[in-house]
Amino acid sequence: MPRRSITDYEIALIKALDARGMRNKDIQFLFNRPDRAVNTGRISTIAKGTYSNSADIPAAADAVLDVFLASRSTTPGGAGPAREATADDGPLADGTILRMFGERATGSRFLHAGESDMHECKKGFGFRHSHKWLRAMAALANNRGGYILFGVDDETHEIVGLDNDEFDKADAARFSEAVRSAFDPTPDFTHRSFDVGGKRVGVIHVRPHPGGPVIARTTLDGDLREGDIFYRYPGRSQRIKYSDLRAILDRRDAAAREQILPMVERLLALGPKRAMIADLTEGILSDGRVSLHIDEKVLAGIALIKEGEFDEVSGAPALRLVGEVQVGAAQPAVFKGAISRKDVLEAFLRQDDVRNPEGYFGFVVDGCAGEWLPFRMFASKAGMDLSGARSFIEATTAPPRRKKLFLDSLEGKRSAFKRNGAWCDTLLASILAGATFEVASLADALDVGRCLQAHPDGPAERATEILKLAATCLTICESDPKGAAGSVVRRAISRLDEIMYPLD
Repeated sequence: MPRRSITDYEIALIKALDARGMRNKDIQFLFNRPDRAVNTGRISTIAKGTYSNSADIPAAADAVLDVFLASRSTTPGGAGPAREATADDGPLADGTILRMFGERATGSRFLHAGESDMHECKKGFGFRHSHKWLRAMAALANNRGGYILFGVDDETHEIVGLDNDEFDKADAARFSEAVRSAFDPTPDFTHRSFDVGGKRVGVIHVRPHPGGPVIARTTLDGDLREGDIFYRYPGRSQRIKYSDLRAILDRRDAAAREQILPMVERLLALGPKRAMIADLTEGILSDGRVSLHIDEKVLAGIALIKEGEFDEVSGAPALRLVGEVQVGAAQPAVFKGAISRKDVLEAFLRQDDVRNPEGYFGFVVDGCAGEWLPFRMFASKAGMDLSGARSFIEATTAPPRRKKLFLDSLEGKRSAFKRNGAWCDTLLASILAGATFEVASLADALDVGRCLQAHPDGPAERATEILKLAATCLTICESDPKGAAGSVVRRAISRLDEIMYPLD
């Protein structure tokens, strides 16, 4: 049987909801999770009994369905991971939790498993010191998932009970906010409190994250630092070991390859002359050389493929869309790493005719922190004049202060030009006159970088030789552990960009 992520219990609930006449899109909302999307086509096939073994699974009883509906949050979107759990089945079912505990001769209740790689105990709970349990959530999400039990002694594993009602009174939104602000990606979890032997126990169940590793995005009280990756080992949550991190990354890569393989096979079958890739967020069709902008009405219609009701039949068209596809003017997009700072610098120093100069221009403005980098060459190669470059910058998603830096550069209010003393003027004059200068050390690279920052306005003299000299300096600067030399040379390169591409 093919691997599937929907449980028999969920299939039974979906069939019961369908029998009550609930619309597919409303059922979809109840079962979507951050790590698993359930489209309406899947719900249709479950209702018909054609999905996996759904034909053999009876619909859930009315009483079970009523409990499930009563326990679900009625607010769509937003919080997401912190969902209320069902009281009748699943990882936070009454029976599931109660079976975790045994009873000693003294009458005290204790956790059978103790603190394992799936269980962590804590005597108390509070949002004030949330790092104590947040790191446990990340650790579990990065391993097999598991439970955090509050009101349970972490040494004896006996139930001591929560000493306040903070866990009971906290709503899903507060849990979600704490977790979302601490980690990226966000762990998927449910929470619920129980009465076990007359004492209150708070339980958070964390699911293993399929897109890990879960990484700390902030620092909390020193115990949880930005960039930390935790992993649940038997009896403890600690920073991950290399071998376990490597295993997570390998699983993630394998899953990504599995998802993209059908698309790659289709592209190979069609060939580059017959295929383009659609970005349904930006509304762009591209083959890497030519970009076509999809009409907004057509783009909205494409969303119906994911949101509309259709049967998942392999090879069968779900929807036919007819509309206008327009060849649009250059538009900035959000760049997330396809282009790097190194790509920008090397393309300028080699004077490459890059296929997507708008992308390089957009990366410098939108993807970097306003540092000195060449951008005028890419604007020029994209066919922009001063006005076009200004409009392009304004249309990016860069913060206003960063936009102003680049706009001021275009207007001449900000320049990479900088005089660093008479000795720099002398060195620059000799380089412009044709003298050779061997760059053999980091100090040499700094000297050349400082003198090139003072390159005068006007036609770039000996541009080819000077670009090669700057490239040598940049390579040597990579050995600078502090990075100061690199910033000097990047400013010099930006100065060359200013004089070579004035954008009149």
